[in-house]
Amino acid sequence: IYTLQWSDGNVSSFSALEPLVQKTIGPLWKITFSEPWGPGETVETDTLFSWSDYDDERLKFYSGAAEYSTSFQVTGEELTGRRILIDLGNVQEIASLKINGKEAGVSWIAPFMHDVTGLVQEGNNQITVKVVNSWVNRLVGDGGKAPEERFTQTNVMKFEGPGRLDYLRKSGLLSEVRLLMWKQLEITL
Repeated sequence: IYTLQWSDGNVSSFSALEPLVQKTIGPLWKITFSEPWGPGETVETDTLFSWSDYDDERLKFYSGAAEYSTSFQVTGEELTGRRILIDLGNVQEIASLKINGKEAGVSWIAPFMHDVTGLVQEGNNQITVKVVNSWVNRLVGDGGKAPEERFTQTNVMKFEGPGRLDYLRKSGLLSEVRLLMWKQLEITL
């Protein structure tokens, strides 16, 4: 039982016996990277990890936007009277979220959580997360190429030479994405 004391001196009590419901979204994700800096084909993965960890240099040195998509199921019982959040986990750097084609918000700082209560529906739901990283990984990749083969130009020399890979930054969705659902309580004075 919880007790709230209001600024006017009134007291309200309530009990919250129903636990928070958590569901992992995935595991299969499709990732689309923009050309010409990334691969033209869609990447499918059941593990979310940094683009800089891939062996493929088109992913390892990718800078820009990539779109993650998958679907998840929710029952009517799970929806009834509940608030629903999506926790995107660890995102590097900026995330834009859509549920069933509708905008659900943009986040650029932790926690990467969005209230999607009115967007999630009973049955199958589509989730799309567009993640944008910084320019650094592309500069690191270009630092290992001849000037005429580079996508970018900069006067910052630290991205060239033997220690350039030390500057690679983690990018993308880096941890599991979760649905958090809990019963709404109405508290009255």
